Amino acid sequence: MFDSYKDIFNQRGLSYHQAMMTYPLARAEEFNQVLKLAKIKDDNVICDVPSGGCYLSNFIPRCAKLISIETSEKFIECSQKKDHNIALVCENISHIPLLSESIDRVISLAALHHVDDKFGFYQEAYRLLAQGGICCLADVRKGSKVADFLNIFVDRYNSMGHQGAFWDKNTANQLETVGFQVLVHQAISFDWQFDS
Repeated sequence: MFDSYKDIFNQRGLSYHQAMMTYPLARAEEFNQVLKLAKIKDDNVICDVPSGGCYLSNFIPRCAKLISIETSEKFIECSQKKDHNIALVCENISHIPLLSESIDRVISLAALHHVDDKFGFYQEAYRLLAQGGICCLADVRKGSKVADFLNIFVDRYNSMGHQGAFWDKNTANQLETVGFQVLVHQAISFDWQFDS
């Protein structure tokens, strides 16, 4: 239905942001799982890409510097209210306007399934990372119950549909081809928590 991540979230970014503001801790376990793997230190420069409404900023230490990269103008409009975060709009996450080897941690959480050129992003993340840096990517696994929920149920009942290109057995190979050493490649279970 939509051609790109940018198109999708320029349409549904405000609704998504309103849900995240209504239930700000619903995804806390998901964010904390990825941050545990990223092993963030106080003085790290962190690049969150694509960052959505900069929700990661609620979970990282305030002494770390967060740079949120986003292609959706709608999400960036929502994110401008954050105080300890630099939000940048870029046309394509395969060409991020930051210096090579300037980032300690690259984090991408639950967004790359909407990105067509994942390999281009992997190359860009590798370029951005300083020596000893960590790239922590987390998304839905192809063939999982969550993938089926999103691409079948949500696709059918959401007026904008949902067709995610989820991670498969080739994802780790693509990362290694770029130059990454894959240290952890596993399914991690968690639940979204809502007040009842």
